[in-house]
Amino acid sequence: MANRAYLVGSNERCTAGPSIDGGGYDPNAEILAGASRLIPVLWLSLFAEEDVTHHVFDDHRIPTIVAPAINARRRFQSRVALLHDKFPRNAEQIAAFEELIDGASFDFIKIDAGEIWSFDPDSFESQLSGAVRWFSSLADDDFQDLLDISETVYHALTQQLIGEGSPKHNFHGYAWVREVPWDDGEQDDCETVGVGQQEVQFGAFAQRAVEKHPLLTKLANLDYFAHAGEAVDSPWATSKGSDLTDAYLTYAHNSDWGFIKLAAWHCVMEWVKNNVQSDAETYYRDKKGEIDTACEEIFYAKIRPRLPSKLRKYQVPFDRYFTWDLMHMTIEYELVAQGMPGGLCSFLLTTYEAGCFPCGWEGDFPDGKAIVH
Repeated sequence: MANRAYLVGSNERCTAGPSIDGGGYDPNAEILAGASRLIPVLWLSLFAEEDVTHHVFDDHRIPTIVAPAINARRRFQSRVALLHDKFPRNAEQIAAFEELIDGASFDFIKIDAGEIWSFDPDSFESQLSGAVRWFSSLADDDFQDLLDISETVYHALTQQLIGEGSPKHNFHGYAWVREVPWDDGEQDDCETVGVGQQEVQFGAFAQRAVEKHPLLTKLANLDYFAHAGEAVDSPWATSKGSDLTDAYLTYAHNSDWGFIKLAAWHCVMEWVKNNVQSDAETYYRDKKGEIDTACEEIFYAKIRPRLPSKLRKYQVPFDRYFTWDLMHMTIEYELVAQGMPGGLCSFLLTTYEAGCFPCGWEGDFPDGKAIVH
């Protein structure tokens, strides 16, 4: 399971969570740390039960947390002694997390845990409230909530935390886009070995989209990058890039390729305006809102584990790059079924289906050739 929570710094008090336009924050600048399938212990030490609120999306009220950053820092400082007393083996992680929070120049600290909530909506709120309450109540039941939501086991005799993956990540999370003041090497190892074929386990929002948009099921079962780096013998494409990292950084992470994709998508929106719905922007926004969570889950489970670990040290938004492809391939696929001629996103889909990486364009689009790794 690759669903994630994010610790977010923001200058806006609004809650963080699923929305039509994204998570309500800039993922390339405001995510302080990430976590897989859980909410780390130290994240929760920043908050009190009074900070628990709800993020409203569609017909759902998703429990979440927001607090003024100054309160979060003061609260953490007041709990450092408790943390050292309860978790003496984690002194290094406590100090590193304190450095992260002290260096976060935002007005508010919040958590985006919508993907975690979607797997157990009935018990998530009580578990979240109990977890943050433990830092003041010290009650055994609340401590168990803290362990459950962080997916850890606590050995009272040794005062040691044991997590499903790296206990450090259960304790303070890991780097996502921004650098963090701790060594994250273990996260790369545990996510790049033997997990490229894992099944996508869709949450509640995503499952609704999968039932409505059949291409998502196909995208969730592709063998991504299985033939990346192999020579492409085609009149419409040329092979480039010494490896996936080089292909991404040299070609995909290039503004020219981004402009080409946006220009091609503008043509799609013109077709929608003339043939499907006059308000093409509303059509696009509604479609994107339906499928973005499912596309993110496909990325985390099927694509990100196949990316080289060395690529993750660069502060580049490869998550948004690939989820953009997944979303727009899905929308174009359905429009082609309605009679629209296939465009650039249909080429992207064909390339991903072939196990290759579409990463750029050589020449003046639409003339020239696609760059494929």
